[in-house]
Amino acid sequence: MQKISKLVLAVAMAFGLIAAASGSASANTFGSWESRGSNRCFSVDPSSFSGLIGAYCQGTAHDNPFRYFTEISNGYTVKFSSYFDGQCITEDGSSDWDQVYMSDCNGSNAQQWYVHGGVNGQAFMNAGSGMCLDGNGSGSMYVHTCDYSGPAGQNTNLYQNWH
Repeated sequence: MQKISKLVLAVAMAFGLIAAASGSASANTFGSWESRGSNRCFSVDPSSFSGLIGAYCQGTAHDNPFRYFTEISNGYTVKFSSYFDGQCITEDGSSDWDQVYMSDCNGSNAQQWYVHGGVNGQAFMNAGSGMCLDGNGSGSMYVHTCDYSGPAGQNTNLYQNWH
C-alpha cells in the first residue's frame, strides 16, 4: 500500500511539473471588483442577464454569482468572464457614456481591457474604444474618457479605480 501511495505521489508531482512547464505565463484571477468612487461592484444585471450594473458588494459566489468574474489575461490585456454564465463584459462603442453589456466571449477588442495603475486601485481601458470602465453611485455602468492626470500618469477618477 505504501508503494502505491509513493507511486501516486510521484505521478502527481511529475504531472504538476509538466503542467507548470507547459502553462502560459499569464494568470487568471477570480473575484469581484469594487469601484473606489461608488463602493459598488460591477455585476451582471439579474433582471436582464445581458446588462452590466454596479451592485452592492455583498454575498459570495455561491449566493450571488452575478458579481463574480474571472479576469482572464493573455499577457497584454484582460477579459472579464462572468461566473454566472461565462459571458464577457463588452463595450463596442467609441464615445463617452456608451453602455457596457454582457455577450458571448469572442476575443474581440470590444472585450479586451488594458489594466492601468490608478491612485487607489486599477483602471480598465477598453482596447477597442480607448475608454475606461466607469460607473456611478446609482448603479449605472458605462465607459468614459480615462483620467490619467495623476502622478506618473495614474488614473485619478475614483469611479474608474477598481480593487
